[in-house]
Amino acid sequence: MEPHSSSTTRPSASSIFFSGGAYFIHFLALGFASFPLQTHLRQVLAPTSASLVASVVPIAACSTYFLFRFAEARGWTRSPQWMLVTLASALSIMQATLGMKLHWVSGQSYWIGPAIDVAACLLVLGCIQSSCMTVLNHIGVAAMGSHAYTVRAAGSAGYMVAVMLMGLLGGSQLEVSERHLFVGSACSAIHAIFAALSFLFVRWTPAPSHLPTDSSSPNAPTASTGVSTAATPSRASHSHTLEWWCLLALVWMIAMCEMSYGLYSHEFLTSTYGAWGYFVFATAIAMEIGLLLAMPRLNALKQRLLFVGPLGWICLFTGCLLAIAGWYPMGYFALALALNCPFQVSANEHAHRMKPSIMGVASMTLAQSLGYVTATLVAAWTTGNGNGPQLLWMTMWVVSIIALILALWKMNRDRIEAASLK
Repeated sequence: MEPHSSSTTRPSASSIFFSGGAYFIHFLALGFASFPLQTHLRQVLAPTSASLVASVVPIAACSTYFLFRFAEARGWTRSPQWMLVTLASALSIMQATLGMKLHWVSGQSYWIGPAIDVAACLLVLGCIQSSCMTVLNHIGVAAMGSHAYTVRAAGSAGYMVAVMLMGLLGGSQLEVSERHLFVGSACSAIHAIFAALSFLFVRWTPAPSHLPTDSSSPNAPTASTGVSTAATPSRASHSHTLEWWCLLALVWMIAMCEMSYGLYSHEFLTSTYGAWGYFVFATAIAMEIGLLLAMPRLNALKQRLLFVGPLGWICLFTGCLLAIAGWYPMGYFALALALNCPFQVSANEHAHRMKPSIMGVASMTLAQSLGYVTATLVAAWTTGNGNGPQLLWMTMWVVSIIALILALWKMNRDRIEAASLK
């Protein structure tokens, strides 16, 4: 069963270039701004306060869903390019603002309180970042069709370049902490300019605003079923709703794993491997890019990608916990991070097939944001008073096993549904 795409024609070379370029520059800025951010927060604030402040970003991202409902009602979502230019510009301003705020707080200069001042900046930054990512995901899935994996690979390449450039600084944490947000701000400004230039060459077609009619839905009854028309739509609707909530729950749990690792990945990799830790992370991203580029040529495999996200986190947390216990080579299981992005694109495709409007992707963003919030609250409880991430990662190891079971159930439901339509 192929994922639904709103694009009925093959995307042009220019649209692929500008979509992929937007992903690349956005993730370049994201890599500089976010990868060292958790370490930076713990250098300025107490560990527990840093985890709680970090939860502000996903809390802000939760508001993205409601912002997009408002934007859709006003008709703004019909021009995703204008939204991208506006959001990228705002992102540049807020990344620089956060950089200055952290610098001032480290010098004991703040307005209300160090944690509150930083949290206020992160609140606005998180909302803008999540909104920008939602627009990019919508463009990638709705307008690029089978090239969604290719343009998303360009984003991973941008993140990899940022991580490698930071690694080339020789592992100087002071230099990275002092400058990373300002470099990210400059990249976001370039992102806004690039998105504006795309108006000269391509217009991305927005997705339909509503769900497909019952006659085009995968769960719709056919004339040859022999089942009463009164009963079948009810069962189909129930099945569709159940699978939708299953998908949201799966994204929520994977987001918990992602955030839990992200809170301590920078410290874990650099303390375990020194400057080489940056390149371990970059290698995982390079593997991720290879997987994404291969996906359009593996149509049968694309239908079975939901399980790779949970499997990757099981492997990653197993390796990290063993490395903390002294088995340092096992830390290279962090390369399993490469499986997370193909899972995310697959989840977005499933969401777009089930709810083709931008609100489908916005719902996924909401579930992901709630997962991030959950992870930061668990982290504040398990890693308080400077404790390491062992208990946090053990908890997420259990969560990833539950997510794997849920993913296999969802894939089995899809297989049964596809067989019933033949």
